[in-house]
Parts: sequence; structure tokens; C-alpha cells
Amino acid sequence: MTDPVYRNATEAWVAFQKIGGLDLADRDADLEAEILSRLGQPWAPGLQYALVETTPDDLVRALFGSISPFVEMFRATLEFFKAAGASQGREQWQIKIEDEHLGLEAFEQFLTAVSDVPGTLDVPDIDRRTLSLAREVLNSTMADAWPPRGSRTGDVEVDAWLEAYGAGGFPDLPAGVLALDLPSCLRDIRAMLSARLAIARSYMGGRSFLGRPGWREAYDFRTTDPFEPPVVAQDETDFWSEYTLRALHASTALSSPALDELNERLQALFAGPRRALEHSVQSGQLERILSLPVWKRRHELYAVWVATEIVGALPDHQVELLHEDGRIVFAFKATEVARVLTSRPERRLISERKTPLASPVGKGRTVNVQPDYGIWSADGDDDTCRLVVEVKHYKRAKNRAFREVLQDYAAAHRSAQVVLVNHGPVGKVIDDSFDRHLGLRCRTIERLTPRHPGARAALTELVREAVGEPVRLTARFEAEGGALLVDVSGSMQSALRPDILRQMVGLAGGLGVAEVLLTDIEVIETVRLDALLEVDFARLPWRGTTLEPLIARLLTSMARLLVFTDDDGLRQVRAAGGVADLLESWGGAHLADVRRR
Repeated sequence: MTDPVYRNATEAWVAFQKIGGLDLADRDADLEAEILSRLGQPWAPGLQYALVETTPDDLVRALFGSISPFVEMFRATLEFFKAAGASQGREQWQIKIEDEHLGLEAFEQFLTAVSDVPGTLDVPDIDRRTLSLAREVLNSTMADAWPPRGSRTGDVEVDAWLEAYGAGGFPDLPAGVLALDLPSCLRDIRAMLSARLAIARSYMGGRSFLGRPGWREAYDFRTTDPFEPPVVAQDETDFWSEYTLRALHASTALSSPALDELNERLQALFAGPRRALEHSVQSGQLERILSLPVWKRRHELYAVWVATEIVGALPDHQVELLHEDGRIVFAFKATEVARVLTSRPERRLISERKTPLASPVGKGRTVNVQPDYGIWSADGDDDTCRLVVEVKHYKRAKNRAFREVLQDYAAAHRSAQVVLVNHGPVGKVIDDSFDRHLGLRCRTIERLTPRHPGARAALTELVREAVGEPVRLTARFEAEGGALLVDVSGSMQSALRPDILRQMVGLAGGLGVAEVLLTDIEVIETVRLDALLEVDFARLPWRGTTLEPLIARLLTSMARLLVFTDDDGLRQVRAAGGVADLLESWGGAHLADVRRR
């Protein structure tokens, strides 16, 4: 199929908007600012004005470069669900958004389409600080190996490049430098230099750009991506490209041991994931990418990625993803997304759960609030929300709307920390007009994307605080004979006598059980079998019995489970779907051996 031919950039943009469902008036406002930045016209009043002085090819490159945050988000989401499938025996997770199912192959299709762009450069996925550290390594290794800035090297091609660069240009690397047989990490530096030169040409045109008043206003000093155009421009104030080219040329004069040592030091910095950087892209390739299903659902999938960040913040916990026949559901209704099995009380991640609130201040809310995510503990009417996470996908801060969201959610969830996260900036939301007591429990996190580690760390800290430390991480799943579940609800108090418990401990120990789950409507506490006789049951809450969902869930991870409960609890055990055989009975209390079907 031949690439479409556009007469001008405006015509191309109209086509891209239609194909990709781009809406600059609302949630795609971030793309407009990003494209303007990549076109080197961040001050233009709007994209329609900038396109007058832009070629279709320049627009294609700028738009392709602008979708890179989504590429990283989709890659992170894919890797998360692949890991979940590997650990829980599901290799074909699907994400259900409303009535649409997106399989993992949809993410792979998008990433393949991006990686198929010819001329794509494969480089380490590093931040700007790491790039600076790499320069320090080069400097400490080769400080005496290259001439100072402005001097000639003796290599005709390199000197010609330096002359063109000194005249204000950003020329492609000399053929001789591209042909150098370099160690792997110096090849990475060469690829990064090639990419940054292309970005500098597209964004700046020439070095005279740095003399324009006001260009620094487009530079975000918190940005950590070394391939963002304003970051490239800022680094060029220190002649980064010239310095790096001189280092590559000077490395050819190093001895083999020195070159190996240099490569080893750089390997320590470049170890980890890698990323693809566009070098040249055709309009047909861009149109294919914009037409794919995951791109069409990019805004909803941002909220899905935030959910993976919440779960991913708990690497020391045992977390179970909830699903409907392999589909992780994200719907505009209360949906349980995950359970943290090693928290006490057990925490659950629930999306779109309504909570009553009289007289909310936010526009569109009447008698309820419905945050994107909440971390809840306990079950039934006594549920407590520990953390509310509201997800926004705006490039521009909407201070009034954000402020009303925080106030309403904090008022409705009196025991919760409340955080609003946004793909773009947030601005000053919690100000003097904010309710002082509610404000103590409210936070905002701006620029929460895969490329802003500080924002991700802030969310991780809040999640870990809401969940707490893990309790015996996987001990109850690893015990040779399974676990013993002891019903400690109010109706069981007369059966929790030392003489019965001694007999039960003997039976359970003979079957290899080592772990005991003290349970009523949830798992209250985990103890070792040999410590069961020392438990003070009087200190535990006297509540009802809700065993069926817990037994069903445990049997997905355990082949066998012993359950000590009464007649009502035994009926719930048998309704959970396993095979239950009575081992012993003491009046109305029973010890059942429950096995997975």
C-alpha cells in the first residue's frame, strides 16, 4: 500500500485527526502543546497557525514523536499483565473497557507497528541524570585524549562536522564515525547522539534558536526524558553534541584495556530496559498506528496503567487480580480489581465505587461520589476506605474542578487519604480556600507518566502506607499440607475450647498443616499451628460468618484446606465449589477437609 500524499500540513492534520480520533479541545490538548514544541514553535497561538510554516513530513515526525509517552505506557501495561499471567497461570489476560475487550495481542500489535518504523534507533531507556553520569564517565576516562573545544582533530570528516556545527547547524554524523567499530555502550552513545541531532534540527533549526527571547519558557526543568526537544535544546547551551562527538572520535585512541574498562563503566549505567527512537517515519505508518484499537482507547488505558502502578507498588505482597473468565474489568460501576491477600485486614482495590455524600460541591455530583480507585479494608457495611485515587488526563491544570474533586472525596471518605493524579500539570489546588481539616488528607501528583519517576514514587508511597507491611507473605500458600482456617465468629465461641483445640491441632499437624487463618467475615490474623492454643479469642471481634467467597478464592491458590466451623459455616464451605469431607465433629462444630475439584 502506498503512503498517502498530502498537499500541505493542514490537510495532513485534518486526516490524522479523523483517523486517530484526536480532540485538541479536550483530552488531547497535551498533544497540541507537544507537537508545537517538536515543531520548534512553542509560542504559536495554536497548531493551525504553526501548520502554515510546516511541511507534511515535519508534522508526521512531530506527531509520531509526541505519542512516545503512550508507547511507554502501553509497553508497561503489557509487561504487567504478562507477568501476572505467568505467575497466576493465565497467559491470555484481556482488559474489558465498557463492552470492548482488548487482548494483550492488541498492545503487541501497537508496539510492533511503532518498532517497524524504518530507521528506528534502539537505545538504553535512561533518564537525563543517567545521561549526565555517562558524560562524567567519558570525561574521567578520556579527559586527556581529545583536544579542547574549538581545536581541530586531524580527521577531515570530523573537522568538517565541527565546522558546520560551530556555524550553527546540527549536521548528521560523519560516515567515518558511523562506521567506527565501537564497544556496545559507545554504540549506544552514538545512537543517542544521532537521535538528538535529528531532534535538535527539527525543534531548533539551528543554534540561533538559543538566542531567541522566551524559548526557555517551554523548558520544564522537572522533565527527566533526555529526548524531549526542550531538554535537547537546554543541553546544547553546553555544546553537548560537539562534546559527545569528540569523545567518540577520541575513544579510538584508547588502548584495548582502557576501552574495555570504559565500556564496563557505561554498562553499569545503561543496564535495564531499552527504548526505540524514531529516525524517519512515513505518513502511512503513522496512520496505521493511529487507527489501532489501543490508540483509540488511550485515555481509558491511562487509568488502567495507573491501576497497574497501584498494584505494582506492592512487590512484597501477595496480590490477586480479579477477573471475569480472564478479563480484567474496568467499568463505570463498582468493580473489584485486586485483593492484597497478605494485608491485615485484607485490602481490596475497587474501581468506581459509589459513596453517599450530602450536598457535594462538585459540578455533576448530586448525592454520591464515585472515585476511579479506592483501597478498602473489611467487608460488608463496615468497609473502610484507606486511599482514594482519582485519575485525570489533562494537559492543562483545572484548579477549580480538581479542588472540588478533592473536597468531595475527602468529605465522603473520612478515614482515607485522597490523591488526585494527572497526566499533565495540576497547579495550586489546596490553597487558603480549601477546608483546612480536609486538606490535611489531600494530595496531588502531577505528570504521572512512565517517564516521571518522582511522580510514580509519590504514588507508590501512598499505596504502601494505605496497605501496610505484608503478613507472612506466602507462608500459608507454601505449607506442605495447606492451611487450617478457624472460624472465630460469634457463633463459634463455645467451640473454641482448649480440649477441642488440642485435638484439632493434633489432627491438623498430622496432615502437615503449619499455618492457621483466624477468620469470620475476613481473615483477621494468621498464626502458626503450634501457637493456636495461646490465642486469646476474647479479644477478637464477635461478628458473623462469611466463608464462601474466601474459601473459593483460597482454593484457586491452594489444593487443600482444613476448615473448623459450625453447621452454618459448613454449608458455606460446601457452596464454595470444593470437595468437603468431615474429619471430626464436636457437637455442632466440625473439622472439614476441603480440596479443589
